[in-house]
Amino acid sequence: MGKKTGVVTKIKDVVPSSISIHCVAHKLELAILDACKTVKQISDFEATLKGIFHFYHYSPKRRRELKEIANIFETDLAHFSSVKQVRWLASKERAVKSLAVNIVTVVKHLEHNYTAGNRADDANRAMGYLKAIRSSSFLKMLYFLLDFLPIIANLSRVFQQDTLLVIELPDEIEQTIMKLNALKTVPGTNMKHFIDCYEPETRKFGDIEIKGILLPAEYNTPVFEKLINNTTKYINNRFIELNEPPFKQLLFLNFHQWPMDKQELTTNGNEDINELMNSTVVKSYFSESERETIINDWLNLKFYCKTHRSQTLLDVYSIILQSANDVISAPVKKLLEYMLTVSPSTSACERGFSKVNVIKTELRTRLNHNNFQNQLFVMSEGPDLADYNPDPAIVEWLLSSSTSRHISGHKLPQPKTDEHVPLPEI
Repeated sequence: MGKKTGVVTKIKDVVPSSISIHCVAHKLELAILDACKTVKQISDFEATLKGIFHFYHYSPKRRRELKEIANIFETDLAHFSSVKQVRWLASKERAVKSLAVNIVTVVKHLEHNYTAGNRADDANRAMGYLKAIRSSSFLKMLYFLLDFLPIIANLSRVFQQDTLLVIELPDEIEQTIMKLNALKTVPGTNMKHFIDCYEPETRKFGDIEIKGILLPAEYNTPVFEKLINNTTKYINNRFIELNEPPFKQLLFLNFHQWPMDKQELTTNGNEDINELMNSTVVKSYFSESERETIINDWLNLKFYCKTHRSQTLLDVYSIILQSANDVISAPVKKLLEYMLTVSPSTSACERGFSKVNVIKTELRTRLNHNNFQNQLFVMSEGPDLADYNPDPAIVEWLLSSSTSRHISGHKLPQPKTDEHVPLPEI
């Protein structure tokens, strides 16, 4: 988003009232990556996690042996997932969960691979991963991340929702930071499981024999606290623009944060609405009379939204915009439209790129632009396959040709004008 010749700058040259914002889902990924770079133990853990994935992913023989061991011990084997740079949070959460489910089976297979392996390099790799997995530091980090990552991944999934409004971002971020800070003092469900199964006296964690230095069984460690503190720090740094104009002034439209007391509600947000209406950004979008009307009718919107607190912001504001009554004036509705046009995430666009990869493959060499565009539109906006009725499209295809169509190798007779053609059995 270059300030001199970037796309945003060029758009603002044409539409000065436009508001720019980075994709919040992407910014969250970058914040977590920045935080993890400051903790060496996370980097070591991730290297081991990726190594185990590649160790099994590229060897059908090892996967078959792993499955056989799982069958012997009557345990379920979860699919190993890789840690990818795209959608890092989601992929790492899946990878950590898979390893936690498979860890006993993986340890037994690595022990077998080390002792009975035919190739020295395979045996050495198995020994290296086995040494890492059976360390108390790795196991403790694994079960901490099982509590830590879902909190962040859930925020990432919220940020990818098409219905998310920009004025809802601060609440979601604050809620996530509170949950992370709670992990400093109170262990999560998975960490409690680790503490219950961890036996330093016998050097055992369940069925796994621990090797190397033993960490204390206590939950609170400087490593975990450092990771949580740096995560909250980088999240706040990445989203600092939400505390600056014009986003700061738009937050008063979040009626879930309005006071319950009528007297307080009367004056709440008045300063913000005046600052927003006098800001340079909106002056080119609202006329002077519209700005005055918004300030004067602001109280009507408050009392209307006060009776709809239990509903979502999007539902209430959508009802207001679709309503034909004059309870809420046209300039106020225009303000709501202005806020709703600020899209905080580009996840919908990225999902479009994924659909493009499904449609446009190297095998479809004769796919023209119109067909490609139509298929992309159907995948993006069309109904689900279970709800789709293909009969009208088939009839249209049969009747739209100037020549006869062929069905199952048989020529379809040309119908007379207005004659109904029954669908052939295929």
